Amino acid sequence: MTTLPLMDRNPGEYPLEVLPDGWVNVRVAFSHKDGRVERRIEILELFSGARYLQEPMAMVAFKCLGLFLAVLPAYFIVYTLVHLIRLPLATLVNLSPTTFFKQIWKIARIPFYFIALEYAALYGAFNPMEGRALFGKYESDLHDGKTRREAEQYKKDSEASTVWDAIASIDNKTSFFIGYCMQPIGKTSDPHIISHEVLPNPVLQSV
Repeated sequence: MTTLPLMDRNPGEYPLEVLPDGWVNVRVAFSHKDGRVERRIEILELFSGARYLQEPMAMVAFKCLGLFLAVLPAYFIVYTLVHLIRLPLATLVNLSPTTFFKQIWKIARIPFYFIALEYAALYGAFNPMEGRALFGKYESDLHDGKTRREAEQYKKDSEASTVWDAIASIDNKTSFFIGYCMQPIGKTSDPHIISHEVLPNPVLQSV
């Protein structure tokens, strides 16, 4: 079991774990738009500077396994149907040959992304941190590089506008991330980040 003194941990934060090489626990201080300052523990990938929600590795592995076995196959059936609907509708609404060819490309690449995401999910079941990052990258690429923050904006928009944008807009700004918690929260270089402190590794103790 891994333990670390509670220090000034926030309610709901998980016990710290010894992470794989290249990953560390950090305490991040960031500001809200209303001027409030919040501190919380997150997980940082040292190579990229990407910040992730602090979740136990066992939880991440379980989520990856669920994605691999059930969620991803169902998601890609729906995803394919949406883009098959978009092909004639977006082309007619926008009267744009460019839109038609963009949709053909999006449909043609679906099986390759499905295989890549299934691989990342299965990898994450055994290597949670690395698999999480790989899954997040592939899914962001699937949505043309959109970020978690843009996915959060998707949830804030009205249902009518997002559904219409999703099936008819020539430059669809909305996205639905099936592996939302696999996505980075942001980076340590984000302007609202005030400071980040790397926490010491927990001490392994035998029970």
